Amino acid sequence: MKYPEQESSTLEFKQTLPENSQIIKTVIGFCNRNGGKLIVGVKENGTIVGIPEEKIQKVMEYLNKSIYEASSPPIIPAVYSQRIGNKTLLIVEVSSGMNKPYYRTSEGIGKGTYVRLGRSTVKASADMVEELKWQTRGRSFDLMPVYHAKEEDLDPAKLMHFFFFF
Repeated sequence: MKYPEQESSTLEFKQTLPENSQIIKTVIGFCNRNGGKLIVGVKENGTIVGIPEEKIQKVMEYLNKSIYEASSPPIIPAVYSQRIGNKTLLIVEVSSGMNKPYYRTSEGIGKGTYVRLGRSTVKASADMVEELKWQTRGRSFDLMPVYHAKEEDLDPAKLMHFFFFF
């Protein structure tokens, strides 16, 4: 049986429970972008394999606590199980964060900030960290003033259009 959706920037499959640091990085990446779901018990190709039900409750408690303690600002994920057919899946879901950038506390903001790029979680560059900070303030980098600009950097035709047709 196949999972009804495919991996994307907001959905990641894991066949088995990965080591803690990979889950933290993925969850941080989701929070720093558009949110997302990590589903344990599904192969990369979408085949549902499930996870043993006797482990579910213990793993759910462990994940909630470890994600909360390892992230800064603290991330509180929705961790739950879902049955599809006779298989049980573990789902870790987070929304897009309001206090970006999120990062691994142990690595600090410079080294522990991650973002989702397509189906991958990657370490954020210094420029991306700054962009995330601006997003939290409701601003965009391309809307910020450029104080070191000179008059010759401006296009007179575009200025006329802006002032008279806007």
